[in-house]
Amino acid sequence: MKQKFFCWDHVRVTPSECHVETGNRSDSATCSGVFINKLNEVKEQRDSYSENGSGCVIADVSDRDVLRCVRAVMGVVYSEPACQAAYEGDVRKLYFLLRNDPAHLNVQEVHTGDTPLIASCRHGHLNVVRYLLDNKANSQLTNKKQRTCLHYASKRTFSLLDYLMIAILMPILLLGYFIMLQKQRKNLAVMEAVLSTDVSVDAVDYKGNTALHYVCERKSHRLVPLLLQRNAKTNIKNNNGETPLDIATRLKFQKIINMLRKTK
Repeated sequence: MKQKFFCWDHVRVTPSECHVETGNRSDSATCSGVFINKLNEVKEQRDSYSENGSGCVIADVSDRDVLRCVRAVMGVVYSEPACQAAYEGDVRKLYFLLRNDPAHLNVQEVHTGDTPLIASCRHGHLNVVRYLLDNKANSQLTNKKQRTCLHYASKRTFSLLDYLMIAILMPILLLGYFIMLQKQRKNLAVMEAVLSTDVSVDAVDYKGNTALHYVCERKSHRLVPLLLQRNAKTNIKNNNGETPLDIATRLKFQKIINMLRKTK
């Protein structure tokens, strides 16, 4: 299978390393540029190049591939400054952006449909979430995956780096354990902040999942009671025909199973 390497030599941007996908395997290629503000230029050039001197195929690269390439390098990259600042946890930058133009508060990024509030929930930045909500950010807006900020607060879990830090620091005065507790409390606080708004607790995304589906899938037993207190429905079936209880049962999360059964 021929590898799809993304080459950006024709685009004048700062050199960086990008990761690209070939089938189900990840490969690396040194590319000259991955910044979102060059995305449109790249897509225009893409169709006029079939193969350059380096043997890098760029003509048959979809818009989604371009975005995937960029995000593999920089995490999530937004074309909207307010969304990027929220994702990076930069409250100071958000303050100046909103002061200059209040419309940034609920702006939706063109590629993902994410708002600053959704972006901050993606990364679990509690201070940003609270700042945006204090400024009356709209918690009911959905992105192109039909997800609200509550979906992303529910999907928060430990990253590979988090697990690595916990594993390394666990033998050292139980530091890993305290890091784990701190992150769990932070996720809990983000969820509480979002649920303090008029967000739709039973909103479904493009997979038919509600927030309750995701917390059950991730064994987030501290978050389940918060949703149940807001009367989250336990009988909504997703596109796979599963309710939150079905998911917890399939994954054998007995503590969550007991919680859900008590609400029936």
